[in-house]
Amino acid sequence: MSMKRMVSYVCYAVAALALLAVAFLQLPQQADVGLALLFAMAFGAGNTNRVLAKWAQDSEYQKHVMDERNLAIKEKAGNITNMFTTTLLGIAIVVFLCMGYVFPAVVLGGVVVAQLVSLIFVSSLLEKKMCQPRKAYKAKSRASAGRRPA
Repeated sequence: MSMKRMVSYVCYAVAALALLAVAFLQLPQQADVGLALLFAMAFGAGNTNRVLAKWAQDSEYQKHVMDERNLAIKEKAGNITNMFTTTLLGIAIVVFLCMGYVFPAVVLGGVVVAQLVSLIFVSSLLEKKMCQPRKAYKAKSRASAGRRPA
């Protein structure tokens, strides 16, 4: 069994347990809401993982996804969405502070800082990974370096 298929089954099992807990346990309403959200998230993650694993084996889908133009569009859309989300979080921080809610503002501030730190960390990690020369390229360049032009 592949790892992706196993992750889907674990997500489905968690979703089923959350649904059964809501149905058969007498819990407070807040716990029921939390378990319902857990059900929705686990079921959605399992289903998404299953569908993406199925698509990953489709050669036409792979050719379409790995197209450079589509990759550039996704990257640009991700960057714009990230800036928009950060701006919305900043506005929410200001609104919370104006309303006198300090704790939610601090939590959102922590989320904004964590987002920016993760952006810097992931960017530097990807830059290092993408700038490393490939082993095959190194071997080829070493072999051609030993030859002198005629």
